Amino acid sequence: DLSKIDLLSARERLAQASAQLDQVNDNLSKTQVISPINGVITSLDIKVGETAIASSTNIPGSSLMTIANPASIYTEVLVDEADVANIEVGQRAEIVAIAYPDQPMQGVVRFIANTAKVAQGRQGLSFVVKIDIADPGAVILRPGMSCRAEIFTRQDQEVTAVPIQAIIFEEDRAELRSDYFIFVNDNGIAKKTKVEVGLSDDEYQELMSEIDENVEVVIGPNQQLRHLLEGDRLNATRVEQQ
Repeated sequence: DLSKIDLLSARERLAQASAQLDQVNDNLSKTQVISPINGVITSLDIKVGETAIASSTNIPGSSLMTIANPASIYTEVLVDEADVANIEVGQRAEIVAIAYPDQPMQGVVRFIANTAKVAQGRQGLSFVVKIDIADPGAVILRPGMSCRAEIFTRQDQEVTAVPIQAIIFEEDRAELRSDYFIFVNDNGIAKKTKVEVGLSDDEYQELMSEIDENVEVVIGPNQQLRHLLEGDRLNATRVEQQ
C-alpha cells in the first residue's frame, strides 16, 4: 500500500512539473518579438533588462525599436501654396540629399496633403508632398536626412519670371489674406506692383500677372529692398541676364 501511495504521489509531482514546464515554454515563446517586415533597425529604444510593456486597444505600450524598409523609401517636402495647384500624383521628381549633393535620385510624387501648414522659417503656408524614391543607387539614406526636390510639372511654354529675391510677401492675418508684390523702376521712382505668382525654384519666381517685358524690376540689395517704399527714389544699376 505504501508503495502505491508513493507511486501516485510521484505521478502527481510529475504532472505538476510537466504543467510548469509547459508554462515556462509558453512564457519563453512570448519573449521573442518578430517583425512583420524585413528591414534595418534605425533606432533602438529599449535596453537589456528593461520591461517591455505590451500595447492593447487605446493603450500604447513601450516602443522597442523602429524598423525601416530599404525597399520602400520616400521623402517629405514642403510645397508653397502658390505652387501646389501644379503638383499632381505621378509626376516625376529629382531628389538631392544634402549629404550627397552630386548624386541626384529619381522619384515619383505619391501623396499631396489636403491641409496646409505653417512651416518654421518660411513665409506663408505650405503643403506636405511625399515622393517615393525609385532607386537611391549608391546613396546611403538614413531616416531624418535633409534633402531638396525638384518636381517636374507639365509646363512647356515660356513664362515670365523674376529673381526670387525681388518678391515681397505681405500677410494680413486679420483678413486672412496674403499678397505678393514687386517694385519696378518708374523713371527713377519705386512703384509697388501687386503680382500673382506661380511656380518657383531656388533662383526664379514665375509671374502669372502680365507685366511689360521691358520693365525694370528692383531686385536688391535685399536689406534696402525690405525697407523700400512706394515713391522712393531709386539709384538703379541694370543687371543683364544671360
